[in-house]
Amino acid sequence: MSQPDAAAPGARRRPGLPFHTKLFFGMGQIAEGLKNRTFETFLFFYYVQVLGLSPGLAGLAMLIAVLSDAVTDPLVGTLTDGHRSRMGRRHPFMYGAALPLGLLFIGMFNPPEALGEQGLFIWLTVGSVLARTALSVYHVPHMALGAELSSDYNERTTVVAYRSWFQLASAWSVTPLAFALFFTARPNHENGQLDPSSYFGFSLFFGIIMAAAILLTALGTHSRIPMLPPSPPKSRRLGPGRVITEFREAWRSPSCRVFVGTLLGLAIGTGVQRVLELHMFTYFWLLTPEQIRDVGVAGLLGAIVGVPCWARLSRYLGKKWTLILGNIMWMGFLTLPPFAAMLGAFPDRASELYVPLLVASMMLAAFGNGGTFAVGGSLAADLVDEHALATGERREGMFFGVFGFCGKASPGIGIWLAGLVLEWIDFPTDAAPEAVSELTVNRLVWVYGPTVFLFVTVTTLLMLRYRITKEALEEIQGKLSNKR
Repeated sequence: MSQPDAAAPGARRRPGLPFHTKLFFGMGQIAEGLKNRTFETFLFFYYVQVLGLSPGLAGLAMLIAVLSDAVTDPLVGTLTDGHRSRMGRRHPFMYGAALPLGLLFIGMFNPPEALGEQGLFIWLTVGSVLARTALSVYHVPHMALGAELSSDYNERTTVVAYRSWFQLASAWSVTPLAFALFFTARPNHENGQLDPSSYFGFSLFFGIIMAAAILLTALGTHSRIPMLPPSPPKSRRLGPGRVITEFREAWRSPSCRVFVGTLLGLAIGTGVQRVLELHMFTYFWLLTPEQIRDVGVAGLLGAIVGVPCWARLSRYLGKKWTLILGNIMWMGFLTLPPFAAMLGAFPDRASELYVPLLVASMMLAAFGNGGTFAVGGSLAADLVDEHALATGERREGMFFGVFGFCGKASPGIGIWLAGLVLEWIDFPTDAAPEAVSELTVNRLVWVYGPTVFLFVTVTTLLMLRYRITKEALEEIQGKLSNKR
């Protein structure tokens, strides 16, 4: 049982969180995990390789949608910080987002027929903006709620680990579930992911799960509302000026600047990697739907084992080094296999080791990826305490709105870059795997590998400058307690 944690200013003293609260809170991350992975891995592929939209336009549409988060994420965060209701600051937004997100997600994968390229571009752009807005209305208060549930250094990591476990488990389950249930080989489409009729069931299935996960986490954490920090007695008037002022206050912290830069860099590399992942499986590795499913299952297993392992290791390594080492591991096992294959150092497709080595590499990469998810949200919660000491106000919503935007905007930039590069290397749309030349596919690898390597390396060097250790946080929280 966790020890009692120090309550935030203005909140009641709270005992250690019961298991069911952490479980229900964590389950809410399924919605974001599914939405992000389906959008990054399948939405771009669907519009480009199935519907025939040019990669440049598809990437641009998704970038425009992501940039809309620059307005909605911080605005939702600031709005929830000052919201007053019988259900507290966060829960009204969480309840209200469930149905719209599910319906908008289904609509994204079911555009009207005969729209033409311009119509597809508009449908993708507008639909993505609306779906991302619905997710922001839920995701930002949900993240802020996680920072409010506990202020204990280690229990925060445990709370984040629950959330991260469900996010990674749901994200990594998308590919194996999709290829087991919807994209199996069939007589008219050996590669089921190229069959347009497969995407209705795919979108309906995941859309329903997203909406259900949001409602479940809101209901499961509802009993904690009386124990959460209340809205400040006086709030600045909501508007762009308030958002900018609060962001400037947060930006004064060197650790905040480091963390935001790390989020941006990692997410750009992740965006490129995820949007090209299905292209790599289909056109470079030439995997069958069953083999893609098996590689996806390996990633799922690595992720669900990785998060609790890294969360435990963080007690000894510290949060900063957990994030750094996990990212290095993730980068290495993603980028080395394709380069080894191009150099002739990887078994050929006829070898019995071909698929097992890909399975092992994906499992280890996903395990490493768990390091980031195990501690990222906990690092952000520590920054909220530092900000509260400096300003006297708790702004979980604002912080997680900014961090949420960084985490979503950067993959959008990565997707846009990937689309531009696919245009530049003249990668064909609506193409069967055997119709793409070896030269074109090898160019794809040169985009996939170095991009991930570059951004992870830069952000690793940046993260070395992060300053909030366990001892520093205990000092900050001690000063906060003395102020009450």
